[in-house]
Amino acid sequence: MMALKHLALIILLWFCVSFNLQLAADSRMYETIQITLERTGGYAGITTKTTVNTAHLDIDKANQVRQLLNSADFFNLPPNITSYLPPPDHFQYKLTVEKNSQCHTVVVNEDAVPKTLQPLIKWLRDLKD
Repeated sequence: MMALKHLALIILLWFCVSFNLQLAADSRMYETIQITLERTGGYAGITTKTTVNTAHLDIDKANQVRQLLNSADFFNLPPNITSYLPPPDHFQYKLTVEKNSQCHTVVVNEDAVPKTLQPLIKWLRDLKD
């Protein structure tokens, strides 16, 4: 009888450990990310602002934005990306991403947006429209 209780306890402990490991993996995969895109400039000088929080997106869109951030290698981009002489009346983007304890902001002129960052900016702008 004692052996049966020990076996039941071992199975219960194994289940708890497995469940907690799965929860930890899920929380890393679905961590909350907040992204703010501000666009300034242009002919009219109008500022637009879009804020997205992955906690408020469906899983597919949240995964899509995570992939775009990873593809852009966002947290390794410099804080300012400018062209030598930005043309007048072009847009400037300010992109801020908060993830866990990280917060990174990149300010980039429209004509200097890196190819890796273009899909993320387009995705955020399309979301607003």
